[in-house]
Amino acid sequence: MWLARGPLAVVIAVVGLLAACAERPEPTIEPPPAETPTPIPFPADGRVIVEAREYPWSALGRVNTGGRGYCTGILISPSHVLASAPCLYNSIEGRWWHKSELHFVAGYQRDSYLANSPVSSYQKAPAYDPRAGASLGNVANSWAVITLNKPIGRETGWLGLQALGQNLRRRIMLGEAQAAPAGYRRGRQHVILLNLGCGLAGAVVTASYIQPNCEVLPGDAGAPPLVFSGDALRPASEQMANTAPGSLGAALRRIGISPGDGRGPRPGATAAPLPLATIDYFLIHLGHMAPAAEGEFRAPNGEARAAAIRDFQSRNGLPSDGRASISLLGHLIRAAQPPPAVG
Repeated sequence: MWLARGPLAVVIAVVGLLAACAERPEPTIEPPPAETPTPIPFPADGRVIVEAREYPWSALGRVNTGGRGYCTGILISPSHVLASAPCLYNSIEGRWWHKSELHFVAGYQRDSYLANSPVSSYQKAPAYDPRAGASLGNVANSWAVITLNKPIGRETGWLGLQALGQNLRRRIMLGEAQAAPAGYRRGRQHVILLNLGCGLAGAVVTASYIQPNCEVLPGDAGAPPLVFSGDALRPASEQMANTAPGSLGAALRRIGISPGDGRGPRPGATAAPLPLATIDYFLIHLGHMAPAAEGEFRAPNGEARAAAIRDFQSRNGLPSDGRASISLLGHLIRAAQPPPAVG
């Protein structure tokens, strides 16, 4: 047999070694399985602090009365606030507050705020009787419309209006629309609290009002209920569809406000256009995203938020686009509602 010697042998050996290496497949390294974040229980009382400087929460604020009290008000136009009639009554002195004793602060949170304005006038339900207490007539007629000196809603955004008609009442009871009571409450008067204990089961829905199956505390008692319907969060009342004299619908018609969608803050305004802090909070608590750090409830970055949104959307039969929106917030709030009590 002839054997190659010298440099030729070296070349043949190297070629053979390379051929042998080429025949060996590279080992496949499987990526470690992605860890599914563990859901975090919501507060036991169902009250979640939301970021008042982000729309739609920025359209809520405090109606401060005489330097003594307050109630929740909702911007329904750049310069009009929907509140409750009891808020404007001075029960200690037995009289209605004068407009000069009222002041509205929008997007208020822990001694900071987005905008504020004195009050130029207000209209209250003529049928509301402050001496009658919590009578059925007062519950159904506890509205007030406040006109501000300044159109601060351009900075904070405002919420639209919807009539509480038969169709919306049916959708609420079927779970197709979601009641979302929110406001400033006694003991937590410096933050806006969203109450998750107001699920649909057990809610009392009548022709003129919604009484959620949750505790309503002073500070937000009688405030117009907020309802997620479709892609919007809006106050709802049967009185808005009523144009009879003395009705809320008639009062709104006189000042040129009709049912419809609201509008977010103008570009460059101090209020953020989307409730990213609230969306992050729900994504983390529902187990779709891990927080940036222990004890925090914000997304690590935009990519993590988008991935978590897509995960939530796919699990709930929604179009999976990974985009934050007011509509997404409504779906998250619905998913976070506790199961109805049995018994």
